[in-house]
Amino acid sequence: MAKFDSYRDFNPTAATFLVEVDGKQLGQFSGASGLSVSVEVKEVVEGGQNFHTHKLPGRFTFDNVRLTRGVTEDNGFLAWIDTTTAGAFEKNGGKMKRTTVAITLVSAAGTRLRTWTLQEAFPVSWSGPDFALANDDFPVEELEIAHHGFTVTDHKAKAPAKKAKKAPAKKPVAKKRKPYKKVRIKPKSAAEKLLDQAKARARLMAKQAARKQEGLAKTAARQALNDKLKGD
Repeated sequence: MAKFDSYRDFNPTAATFLVEVDGKQLGQFSGASGLSVSVEVKEVVEGGQNFHTHKLPGRFTFDNVRLTRGVTEDNGFLAWIDTTTAGAFEKNGGKMKRTTVAITLVSAAGTRLRTWTLQEAFPVSWSGPDFALANDDFPVEELEIAHHGFTVTDHKAKAPAKKAKKAPAKKPVAKKRKPYKKVRIKPKSAAEKLLDQAKARARLMAKQAARKQEGLAKTAARQALNDKLKGD
């Protein structure tokens, strides 16, 4: 993956993430918010400089992170925040166990892409579900976590191979038609025209003679038939 490429090829969404505390996953979460950092700006006024004040960077400030999930049979949230109460603090000799919380973006296929790891985290507040007759949403609980900053880890996941695009079908190339050859007809001479007329006249006379002969034959046949009938 190139340095400035996004995770678009992995098809992640804001809903594809998981939360782990000291390496153990705390169920399925519906929300994780508050991953932000800001720098305190200190202004120093310089005598004789009326155009601007000098601005210098100060402390980093990390907002608390809020984790939301549906209510389950697990009391892990309450048990965790119970370790930060005054009684538990005194019981442990003034020491409080801080944990590491990892929020990981995953792909649609479950591949780990990028992790934000909260350092020295501990819970500071818990809120349970709100109940109302007009509300049919699934009940949720929210845990707010304070921390001393976070680190970011890119898991160098390999993008899934893209399917090769099929080359568009080639259109059949129309065959070029050969140009028609122009045939020049030579005009007939006067002698050729007279010969054609004579041939046409001879064919016409032959047809007329054949028709006349056919007529005479039919007449002779009828005459013979009539003579026979008279003789009977």
